[in-house]
Amino acid sequence: GKLCGIDSFQISFPSWGRLSDAEVAEFFALTCGRNADCSFVFYNVERGRRVLNSDTFGPFASQYRNLVGVKWAMSMTADEMLKAVECAPHLSHYFT
Repeated sequence: GKLCGIDSFQISFPSWGRLSDAEVAEFFALTCGRNADCSFVFYNVERGRRVLNSDTFGPFASQYRNLVGVKWAMSMTADEMLKAVECAPHLSHYFT
């Protein structure tokens, strides 16, 4: 829930090891799922040792409505950016 009145967070995978598919699902369940009164922007960055593409990210965006944005910190083509937006049109997308 809220921490000292703060209810919006940027989250990313831990940098100490690559998460398995099951651990990725648990990560979103324990952050977004457990804190429904908060909103989250996922920082999809390589230093987290695992980046998600639109196909793997889309289901989490659909399942957790408090996941409100994703920062795509990777090189992407225009087609990849379009696909990312199409997989989760309700999110704010930040391309770097």
